[in-house]
Amino acid sequence: MKNILTIGESSHGTHLVELKEIFSRFNNLDKIFLEKSVSYQPFIKEYIEKQTINKRLEKFFANALKEGNDMRSTLLFILDYAREKDIPVICIDSSKVQTDEYNKVSAYGRWFLKGESRDEDMFNNFVNNYNKSEKVIIFCGAKHLSEEKHFRTGTETLGARLKNKFGDNYEKIILK
Repeated sequence: MKNILTIGESSHGTHLVELKEIFSRFNNLDKIFLEKSVSYQPFIKEYIEKQTINKRLEKFFANALKEGNDMRSTLLFILDYAREKDIPVICIDSSKVQTDEYNKVSAYGRWFLKGESRDEDMFNNFVNNYNKSEKVIIFCGAKHLSEEKHFRTGTETLGARLKNKFGDNYEKIILK
């Protein structure tokens, strides 16, 4: 594995078997980064520490299911894996709630850190929490890993930014 492995799901929540296979190959991961709103970080941490799904995380699962994405088993697998291996999990997506830091409004129900792109926020949050000697996995939607311009905003995607910055240390797997 290269230092940065990105795993992109083409349809959220449908790749549990493939994820178990991929994760079974790693014994020395340092961190796991998730395309989850940074405002979910306390709920992710609570689950890892106490194995309890609080109301906000339960609401996240319910809303995802309404959109046709059964994300419960995949996310809980990743979080259980992190707990068992004592690996930190870091949410890197834009915020769902406004804060002093995340104050640029989006038409898509998010608050941006700097610009107007979730990909930019994810990239900046990743870079701020990554040490170049670490072996990490970034788990996100497949469209974010395209190495072209984002289809809606015209800005660089997360994948393009990672490829430009980390080159040969970056690898991606797209699950279809």
